[in-house]
Amino acid sequence: MKSIKSGENVFHLFYFGGMITQSDLLEYEKSIKDIGSEFSSYDKNGDFYASLDSFTLDVCFILSQMTIQGIISNTINSATWDSIKYVVLNIWNKVKNKEIGKGNSSDFTKKTISFGIKVSLNKNTNFNFNLSGDLSEKIVLESLDKTLELIKSQKTNSKFKHPSLLTYDKKKGKWKSLDVDEEMRKIALKQIEKQKKDKE
Repeated sequence: MKSIKSGENVFHLFYFGGMITQSDLLEYEKSIKDIGSEFSSYDKNGDFYASLDSFTLDVCFILSQMTIQGIISNTINSATWDSIKYVVLNIWNKVKNKEIGKGNSSDFTKKTISFGIKVSLNKNTNFNFNLSGDLSEKIVLESLDKTLELIKSQKTNSKFKHPSLLTYDKKKGKWKSLDVDEEMRKIALKQIEKQKKDKE
């Protein structure tokens, strides 16, 4: 189901149909409406993607701008945050360990779905909090609470950067950030070096 809405109070879910049902979407919409916000969903089935790489989230729940401002200004109340965590945990349980195929009949591979929340401070500053991997419900909830202080401590970028990808370190109890622009630069340099060697 594709129902893209706009506005500062809108939460967005990008997902693959079959993993999330219409009943699930209605439940999420009710939970979000109960905290005075709007819910928007987009089924990515049938869309073409050039790549599903390790720097992106295949399924993502995007926090509303109003929520982000509430986090930054320390005015978000615990009931609102608990409702958001409930929705995120429910989605996590629906999509964890699920796989998606990519490629064509001659070059077809499967990969485990990545899921997380996306936070946008402005058009230049975005963060993907990856909730995939060997995580328990307890750790997922813990990691979500840890996003609050991290979001409040971030500064906005003056120029565009690809969204930083963050993974949760269970042992240290904190988020680790990967500079996607730097990783893409490394990959590009390796490809250039390979092309040079192939020509020799």
